[in-house]
Amino acid sequence: MQLTRIPIHIGLPKPLHALAIADTHLLFADGRDTKRCFDNCVKRIGEFEFINVGRNLPYFLEALLECQKNNYLLLHCGDLLDFYSPANLEVATRLLELSHVDYFYCSGNHEFSYCPGMKEILTPEEEAHIHDAVEHAFKNEITYGSRVIGGINFVAVYNGHQRFEERALPFFEEQVAKGLPIVLLMHDPVCAPHLLDYLRHAEGNATSYLIGADDMPLDEPTVAMLERLRKEPLLKAIVAGHVHPHANIVDQFGSATEVLVGGAYYGYGAILDFD
Repeated sequence: MQLTRIPIHIGLPKPLHALAIADTHLLFADGRDTKRCFDNCVKRIGEFEFINVGRNLPYFLEALLECQKNNYLLLHCGDLLDFYSPANLEVATRLLELSHVDYFYCSGNHEFSYCPGMKEILTPEEEAHIHDAVEHAFKNEITYGSRVIGGINFVAVYNGHQRFEERALPFFEEQVAKGLPIVLLMHDPVCAPHLLDYLRHAEGNATSYLIGADDMPLDEPTVAMLERLRKEPLLKAIVAGHVHPHANIVDQFGSATEVLVGGAYYGYGAILDFD
């Protein structure tokens, strides 16, 4: 893996070390899925494993081994699953269980999807089943969840599709009320100058996918959440993914160090040294 060490100074009595990754996009399907879902899985394997020269599963295993070897906390910023399937969920949960690695995980925009073109034929009951199955399969609730680990309040907030939901701000306020330093995991990064410059020029992206950038739409809940995050002194770090850059990029957003981790299927990850 291509790992970058990033110090984050909080004032902890004892340092805590974490490995942050995002966008693993595990791809497993079997006879429990429809043929359409299975065929989509095969197509996506071609895209991730060959066209993008990615290594979804090997790099995830390497990240788990790195955490085992160094006693790192694993932070995953979403799209661990490329789509929902019983097999995908079983592989993810079983590997985390077998590794005995402690982790904190926030959802991306892929965790609750079935496969492209299928959403419109799912019943509301089927959609609810998928959401419930994935949400409660892991150590923390992955859309809006929190855990205090080593004196840090690790917080997951869902923000897929470059926007915050109305639920995000009151949930964040609940976390601030705990009075602990906050490390916020989100899937989509928020706009900061160096991130925007890197994505537009080094990566050559036509679209930034950064929340708050001039090429992204804004609604009231998103604007309110961005303003609140920028002003909160307890917010010490923001860790995000989604954009799949070929590097780990660091910037500042308010009082927080913002870390955008590169695509995990390319082998990127960031070691965060909290002290």
